Amino acid sequence: MKKNFTYFKKLNRNESGFTLFELTAGLAIFGMSGLILSTVLVSLMDIYSISTTSSYQASEVSRVAEMTLRDIRQAQGDQAINAASSSSLMFVNRNNDTETFTYSLQEEAFWRTISNGQANRTDTLLYTPGIQISFAYLDSNGQSLNTNPIPVSLIREVRLNFSLATIAGNRLVTAKTQLRNLR
Repeated sequence: MKKNFTYFKKLNRNESGFTLFELTAGLAIFGMSGLILSTVLVSLMDIYSISTTSSYQASEVSRVAEMTLRDIRQAQGDQAINAASSSSLMFVNRNNDTETFTYSLQEEAFWRTISNGQANRTDTLLYTPGIQISFAYLDSNGQSLNTNPIPVSLIREVRLNFSLATIAGNRLVTAKTQLRNLR
C-alpha cells in the first residue's frame, strides 16, 4: 500500500506560491524592521524619562527656593541670623522673636525646622536626594564670606546654590535674596 504524500506537492510552472528562500528572506526583513522599531521605541521612552526627571527637578528647585528665600526675607535686622555655614542657616523670624528657622542639609536631605521658645518644634523635609544644595553668603560690598565660622553680622545677601544632574553634566542654579529690615 502506497501512501500519497501531498504535503510537498511539486508546483507546476503555471501555479503560484512562495519558495522557502522567499519566506526566509521575508521573515528576516520583518524581524529586522521589528528590531529597529523596538530600539527606536526604547530610545524614545528613555528620552521621555529623562525629560520628566529634569522637569521634576526644576519644579522642586523652584519650590524649595521660593519657600526658603521667602522665610529668609523675614529675618529681622542685624541680629536676625544666629548661625550660618555652607550646609545650614539659622535665623529669627521678624514677626515673632521667639520663632527660629533652621535650614540644614542632613544626610543628603534638605530640612526646614521651626522652633519657638517652648519645646514646640516642626521638622519639614523639603526635598529628597538627587539635588545638591549649598548656601553662600555675601557682605554689603558683594564679597563672598568664606571664613569659618561665617561672621553673621556681615551677611547682607544669602544665595542658595542648587546642583542638578543632567545629561549634559551638572547644571548650577542659583537663587538669591538680600536681607531686609536691617537696622
